[in-house]
Amino acid sequence: MTRSSWFTLAYALILGAAGPLAACASAANDADSTQSTQAQSGQSAQASGYSDAQIQAFVAARREIQQLTPGQTADQQAANQRRIGEILQQHNLAPDVYNEITARAQTDQALANQIAAASVGTTFTDAQLQAFVAASAEIDPLNRSVATAIEQQRAQIGEQIRAALQRHNLDIETYNGIAARAQTDQALAARVAQLRAAQTTSPPSEGE
Repeated sequence: MTRSSWFTLAYALILGAAGPLAACASAANDADSTQSTQAQSGQSAQASGYSDAQIQAFVAARREIQQLTPGQTADQQAANQRRIGEILQQHNLAPDVYNEITARAQTDQALANQIAAASVGTTFTDAQLQAFVAASAEIDPLNRSVATAIEQQRAQIGEQIRAALQRHNLDIETYNGIAARAQTDQALAARVAQLRAAQTTSPPSEGE
């Protein structure tokens, strides 16, 4: 496995997590803003077309929206729609912009990386990085198989990826954040490489 393959895993995971949020936000706006735009290269805000402030607002709003309990009745659904509107307003984010970012993140690697990096802090513990290295060994072949998989297979791959993360006590945001930041942070990439080398050469401990 090449070094570059260690840090190209965030995209598929973000792709799998983005859809429900787009639907949730579009309910608040009562419109489906899933227009795709031309993907642009690079990893900076200029490359993605959105400022760091916009991405931070998106991440913060998404986190709150994810915590909402799905409405079971018409009244509950209407209440959720109002609450989503309030959340977006609090973060100065228009519903159509939220939906556009969600949709573009599925096809724009630079934007996907920007979101992943903004979803976590700038520092990670060795335990988190060790978990990332172990999980990536399982996730990398799964992620590479997504391109040629049919829809049903992709759903199964998504479940396998989530199971791998759970086994290594990592959530999607942390995994994506490490993967994204390691692409531009040489010090972080070096730490991951060192831990990977150590895991590769060290025999498994008892009980594993």
